Amino acid sequence: MKQATTSMLHDPRVRAVVKENLYKGMLVRAITVPLISILFWYQTVIWPEPKWLILALLLWSINSILYFALHVYHRLQPLEQRQLPAESQRYLQLLVWNCWLDSLFLGFVALLLIQVKPDWELMVVVGTTMYMFSAFIKNMAHPTAARLLPILVFAPMTIGFFIKNDGAHTIIAAYFIISMLTMAVYGVNASSAILLPIKQRFELEELTGKLNLERERADAANMAKSHFFTAASHDARQPLQVISLLFQSLRKSTQISSADKSTIDKIDVNLSTIRSLFDRVLDISRIDSGHISPEYKSFSLQELFNKLDAQFGELAASKGLWLRFVPTQAWVVHDSELLDRIVSNLVHNAIKYTPSGGVWVAWREARAQLEVRDSGLGISEADQQNIFNEFSQVNNPARNNESGLGLGLSIVKRLADLTQTPVGLNSKPAKGSTFWLKLKATSPTLRINTTLTPETSRHSNHTTNIDANQPLIGLRIFYVDDNPQLRELFIELLTDAGATVVSCADVDEAKHLLINMPIAMDNKIDIVLTDYRLGASGTGLDIVEAVRNHYAQANFKTSSMQPPAVLLTGDSAVKDLISIQQLPNSILLHKPVDFDQLTLVLRKLSRASELNNG
Repeated sequence: MKQATTSMLHDPRVRAVVKENLYKGMLVRAITVPLISILFWYQTVIWPEPKWLILALLLWSINSILYFALHVYHRLQPLEQRQLPAESQRYLQLLVWNCWLDSLFLGFVALLLIQVKPDWELMVVVGTTMYMFSAFIKNMAHPTAARLLPILVFAPMTIGFFIKNDGAHTIIAAYFIISMLTMAVYGVNASSAILLPIKQRFELEELTGKLNLERERADAANMAKSHFFTAASHDARQPLQVISLLFQSLRKSTQISSADKSTIDKIDVNLSTIRSLFDRVLDISRIDSGHISPEYKSFSLQELFNKLDAQFGELAASKGLWLRFVPTQAWVVHDSELLDRIVSNLVHNAIKYTPSGGVWVAWREARAQLEVRDSGLGISEADQQNIFNEFSQVNNPARNNESGLGLGLSIVKRLADLTQTPVGLNSKPAKGSTFWLKLKATSPTLRINTTLTPETSRHSNHTTNIDANQPLIGLRIFYVDDNPQLRELFIELLTDAGATVVSCADVDEAKHLLINMPIAMDNKIDIVLTDYRLGASGTGLDIVEAVRNHYAQANFKTSSMQPPAVLLTGDSAVKDLISIQQLPNSILLHKPVDFDQLTLVLRKLSRASELNNG
């Protein structure tokens, strides 16, 4: 214990704290000791006797004056200087030596007073004991000082009482010896109890500093990784978008042999795989970043079933599988969009890994859970532990791209955790799998009447007559992209699809073009199609704002129009994505965009715009 306590004082930070604490309250002794010395002098001294008592009182008082001078000298030094390890060590040594001398002089003063004034013996013993205890408590933080103080104070009186050789004084002397030994041991323990929290505080501050430094490094590394991933994602998506558009142009060619068609189909599969990989990695990035906040509401499961049936029915049929959604009148409380994504991944995953038979989706009211059951290959109990990990594909060890990427169930798990939805799996090899979700059921609420109005019906009938070869006929599209190759390919495909395209390269050119563009019903912009990143001139958001302001400032019927917008981006940075998604009356598409998908989106926005402005 002694070595451990002493070693703690070797830490300059601990020593500095101990020294500062010991110097507090020094003025009390500097005032008290001279006053007590004067009182004893007045009561006992008849000059020049007793000379030894006079000498002891003088030395005691002078030591206290030096104590005060040391205090003043210490306080006059700048804090930075007196906290230096060497200065702190020197101040502490001077202070401890002064305390030892004070204790020794007090012990001799007490012994000499008892010899001069025997009737003062009780008062002197009690007073000396009280003084010693106060000094001991004050100096407990220093193990050596605390251990020697009782010995220096009591040793002279102990020797004097043993010399008297009578029962009472011998007992008092024995008491002094027991006190000196006890307090010597206690002083070390007390010092350890005081020094340990001080040292631990500095160690905690040091560890906290290291932790903060490591966290800053980790944050910096994570930020650098995010920046790299964002840049790499954007740079990779650009050529993939070019390849995708070139592929679309190639498919339209009439000079393709059957052998070439087989090659084109393989290219199509791989392009779809790459698009799926980018989209799913983007989903995982957004979920992990914490920028998706669930919005819970009550809705009908049957509406979700109807949507999924329309979405995956053709996919299942193309594989010769049946897909059944058991009709239900159940309503649940959940984030409808996030639950859609969860169940979509489960259904798609079930269809993908079911070679024959089919997929069955139902709400099990007794268990309060939604189940997706398939007649597929099944999953062993050992493999079920890893099935929700990224890129985990139990039945695809060769990493065949046609079997997917192994990210669907990882997204399911992340979204389930985000929405606090219990998710599980029951499966056996060769007996299929059943994925289940625990959902909170609720009572049906008032439904919004979704019956088509006559205008909507007429519009729907009208759109069904659209030429399949020119689905965008009649649309005037304002298109902006700073990549010349992409701009040329998009213009070619959009024009072939029947659209009228007004194009430019950046924000400045777009504003100049708008200024010189007359506003008339036969010249109106139906849809804005723009890339998000447009170099130093601005972003796609600036393009949309410029077009909409162009119409808002005109004194025409179209002044209230807000042309819908489609923004294309290769970015994966969550901050950028949120700013794009907050743009009203717009749709965000991630590169590489399938042109057929883009065509459907443009038609959808066009119909919605006609309804809103009709």
